[in-house]
Amino acid sequence: MSPRSLRVRDASALSPSNTPATVRAKVADYLAAGARVVWVVDPDPGRETVTAYRSLLAPRILARDDELDGEDAVPGFRARVAELFEI
Repeated sequence: MSPRSLRVRDASALSPSNTPATVRAKVADYLAAGARVVWVVDPDPGRETVTAYRSLLAPRILARDDELDGEDAVPGFRARVAELFEI
């Protein structure tokens, strides 16, 4: 499954108006509502990362060369983080 074919109900990317506290609160809300995983995309040039949360206590930060895997939340989805920024 390619990043272009993935259907997302709601997604957020970091921006100057989203403070770390605001993003963390949104992540907590999504997890409390039953999301299996929350991906926070940081499009900052030169950084371009995805932070994967299954809980607030153990986020995984994925760099451009890492692979994002949907695991049980989005079965079959796999993409290098760099691909997300090529769209």
